[in-house]
Amino acid sequence: MADETVWLSLNQIATLFERDKSVISKHLKNIFEEGEIARESVVARNATTAADGKTYQVEYFLKLGDHELLTHAGKISAEQAKEKAETEYATYRRLIDQQPSEVDSHLADALQKLERLDKKQNP
Repeated sequence: MADETVWLSLNQIATLFERDKSVISKHLKNIFEEGEIARESVVARNATTAADGKTYQVEYFLKLGDHELLTHAGKISAEQAKEKAETEYATYRRLIDQQPSEVDSHLADALQKLERLDKKQNP
C-alpha cells in the first residue's frame, strides 16, 4: 500500500473480487487495448519469490485517480479491504487457536502425566 493506493498482483485481485484469474486478466486487457487507461501508468513490475524458491517478475496494478480498473467487478475502499483482511485473519486465528499445535499437545500430555504422578506420590 502506498499513499492510500493498494498494489495487487493479478492473483490477489482475483482473490479479492472472488473471480477467476482469467476474467480479471481479460478485463484488464480490454481496458488497456481500448486506451481507457495507459498500462504503464497503472502497472509496476516487481521481483517476487514464489513458493518454489524461484524469483519471478510479477505485475502489480493500482487505482489511478478517478479510474478504477475493475469497475464492474465491485468496489472496495482501502478501509473495506483492511476490514476484510482483519476479519479473515480473526477467523484464521480462531481456527488456529481451536486446534492446539503439536507442541501444545505434547505439553498438555506432559502436564497430565505430572499431575497423575503427583497424585500417586501425594494422595
